[in-house]
Amino acid sequence: MEAIGGRQRLLALKALRATGVTKIQGEELHFTMWAARPDLIRTETTSKGRVLTQGYDGVNPPWVLDSKTGLVREMGAVAARAFAADVDFDDPLVLRGGRQISLDYAGETEIDGKPVFKLLVTENFTVTFSLYMDRSTYFIIRRDMVKPGVN
Repeated sequence: MEAIGGRQRLLALKALRATGVTKIQGEELHFTMWAARPDLIRTETTSKGRVLTQGYDGVNPPWVLDSKTGLVREMGAVAARAFAADVDFDDPLVLRGGRQISLDYAGETEIDGKPVFKLLVTENFTVTFSLYMDRSTYFIIRRDMVKPGVN
C-alpha cells in the first residue's frame, strides 16, 4: 500500500475511469468503466458498433441499456448478482474491508516488455484470478479471470 501512496492517498480517491479489452468466446470487446465510492459503477462495452451500457448505484437493481434497441431494462437475477458482486471499488490488495482474500505469489513475467509480478488471488474461497503488477510502480496493469461457462 505504501508503494502506491499510502492509506490516506487511497482513501482520498473517490472515483476512477478505466479502459481495457475483455475476451468473451474468442471475441475482443473494448470497454470503459467509471466507478465511484462506495459501490457506483457504469460500464460501456463496444462490439461491432453496438454498445452495451450497464450500471449499478448500490441500491437499485443493476440495469442494462442496449444501443441496438435503445431500451433500458433491469438485469436478470443471475446477471445482476454477478454484476453487483464485481462492484468493489478497491482492488483486493488494499483496503480489503470484510472480504476474505487469499494472495499467492505466482512468479515474475513480462507484459508488453515490462517486468511484472504475478499474483494469484482467491476471494471468498470461490473466485480465482491473476493480477499482474508493474515491478517498478506496483500498480496493477492487468487482471486475468476465467468465469465458469464463458470461454
